[in-house]
Amino acid sequence: MADLTILDLVTNKTLSARAAAALWAAMDAGLSFVVTAVPRFAGKSTLMNAVLGLLPPDIPVHRLDGSREQMLQLKREASGGYVVVAEIGQAPVPGYIWGEPVRELFENTRCRILTGDCPPCPGRYRRLRRPLPGERRD
Repeated sequence: MADLTILDLVTNKTLSARAAAALWAAMDAGLSFVVTAVPRFAGKSTLMNAVLGLLPPDIPVHRLDGSREQMLQLKREASGGYVVVAEIGQAPVPGYIWGEPVRELFENTRCRILTGDCPPCPGRYRRLRRPLPGERRD
């Protein structure tokens, strides 16, 4: 089955036109975002893939597996684009990252971040990354 588009989600009434417009504008502006929902199988990956479908083909998308080698490669290449993380969480599941890989992701990559789920966010996200110059810490 092909990935659903953002327009498919609006047509199916699983996403409001207003939310779709906001996501589309966020992608046009090159913003990062986190998709989180409960229960499992609520459509996080479907939404994330639909939003990724809005990107121009020249924008790189890196699907993170959490391996040390991949983290170092992202840091070396500094190619920009988007990093897709299946989940930020402690679980022995491929694509889930936790601990040092999460810190490295936020501190060392020059990519925008997309994550399928981040139960500890947003509070831990703010603690994990360094503040930008002039940014206040809550």
